[in-house]
Amino acid sequence: LLPAYLLLGESDEFDRLRSTMRSMLPVIKAGQSRALLLVTLYGCTDSSLYQRMAHELVDPWMEEALPKRSKTVLIRRLRDYDRWFGHGNGDK
Repeated sequence: LLPAYLLLGESDEFDRLRSTMRSMLPVIKAGQSRALLLVTLYGCTDSSLYQRMAHELVDPWMEEALPKRSKTVLIRRLRDYDRWFGHGNGDK
């Protein structure tokens, strides 16, 4: 929903949900769930903090011979956001 609120210009709903997501970060320990949350936050905010944290989780997956489809989707999304925000081509 966060990207939808951003695209629709629903700033109050966007801020409310972003705040909720930020408060959830410390309690989410599962790697892929945490990566999904961080990649989404980064994609909606262009925050260097979320970018760094997302890359810390996602970059090691690029070394896997055959990452699961869900990991591949997050790798692609993170690279896309890096390109869209002008942070290089998304490759380290």
